[in-house]
Amino acid sequence: MTSLQPQPTTGPEEPPDLQEPLERLRLAITDDSSKTFEGLEAIFTFYNERVKSLASPSPKAPLFVLLYAIESITAPTMQWSSMEDLLALLAQVERERRRYMGLAQLHSLSASTVYAVNKATGAPRNVPALSQRDQEKLRRMLARDAGTRVRYRLLVMRLGEAHIRHVRARPEISHEAPALLSKYFPVPEDAPKRARELAIHADLSDEEVQQRDGMRAYVTQSVIKDASEWDQRRREFYHKLNPDFDPMQNGEFSSYTRDFEAKFPSNFAWSETRDMLDTYVERVENLAGAYEAMFPNGVYTPAEEREAKPEP
Repeated sequence: MTSLQPQPTTGPEEPPDLQEPLERLRLAITDDSSKTFEGLEAIFTFYNERVKSLASPSPKAPLFVLLYAIESITAPTMQWSSMEDLLALLAQVERERRRYMGLAQLHSLSASTVYAVNKATGAPRNVPALSQRDQEKLRRMLARDAGTRVRYRLLVMRLGEAHIRHVRARPEISHEAPALLSKYFPVPEDAPKRARELAIHADLSDEEVQQRDGMRAYVTQSVIKDASEWDQRRREFYHKLNPDFDPMQNGEFSSYTRDFEAKFPSNFAWSETRDMLDTYVERVENLAGAYEAMFPNGVYTPAEEREAKPEP
C-alpha cells in the first residue's frame, strides 16, 4: 500500500471546505470597522492559533476513504505488513477530528460572544445565533474531545507495541524489531526526525511524549532485552539435547513463535485494542456527521430546519 501520510502544501490558500463560514468570519474580524465589536479579538486569536493551523496540510482523501482504508487493513484479519500505513491513516483521521473540534469550538465561541453596536454607524453586528439545541450539541461534541484524544494516543501506542511483538516472535523477520522500536517509540533526540516520517509523532503534548517514552522503556525491556536473554538460554538448552537441532524453527513439535508468544505475552489483549480502534473510528464518524449536518456546505442550518427537510 502506498503511504498515505499527509504531504505539506506551500500555497497560502486554505482548502475550499474552510471558506464557509470561516472566510466570512476572517474577513469580518480583520476589517477595521469590526474592531469596535466586543469579543472579536478573542475569535480572531482562536482562529489563527487553533483552526487555521489545522487547515494545511489537508488529507488528500475524504474522511470516509480514510476510514475504509483502515478497515481494509484491519479486517477480517490484521495485515501486519501494513502497520505503518495504518498508523499514518489514523494520524490523518485524528487531524480531521481535531479540525472538526476546532471548527466546533470556533462556532461555540462566536455563539457565546456578546457583540457591541458599531460606534460609527450604530448598526448591530449581524451574527447568526445558534439555537439552544445546537449549542447543547456543540457542548457535547467538545466535552468528548479530551477523552477521544487519549483513546487515539493509547491506540497508536498499542498498535506499535503489538507490531513490534508480532515481528520479534517470527525468526525470519525478528531482526526488524529494533528498527520498528525506533520508528514507533523514538528516543528524544530522534523525535523531530521521526515526526517528519510518521505523523503520529507530530503535535504531541509534554504528557503524551512522556507516555511514549514510558512505552519505549517497557517495550525495550520486555521485547528486546529480556527476549534476547531468553533466546540465548533457549539455544543452549536445545543444543544440549541435540546439537543439530535448530531452535529457531517453527515446526510441529517445536515452534519458536509459539514459545515466544507464550513467554512474552502482551499486557494489551488484541481484542481490546481492536475494540478501542472501532470505538475511536465510531466517535470520529459521529463527530463529522453531526458537524456536517449542522453546517452543510459551511452554512449554519438550525436543527428545526434540518428536521423539517424531507428525506431524499
